[in-house]
Amino acid sequence: MEKFVVASGMEPYDHETHEGFWRQLTARLGAATDQLMIVAALHPQNLSETELAKVKSDLIAFFSIGEGSSSKIHSLYFQTMGARQVNP
Repeated sequence: MEKFVVASGMEPYDHETHEGFWRQLTARLGAATDQLMIVAALHPQNLSETELAKVKSDLIAFFSIGEGSSSKIHSLYFQTMGARQVNP
């Protein structure tokens, strides 16, 4: 996953400056099933729908036919997350 993030050219999200894109990356391996799940959460900033679609398709390609295919993931989830809202 780290290779994909670096290759994407998109910086990790900084909670202090609210800049960057990658907010959360989670990998979970089922002990009983030995199945790997990946969840990638991205702050879209000012990305267009087309740019977001490209990030998604690049992520799928990385894990299905690219460098990440050797990890044999079972589930891949992509989520967009905006800045946290503070309630008054």
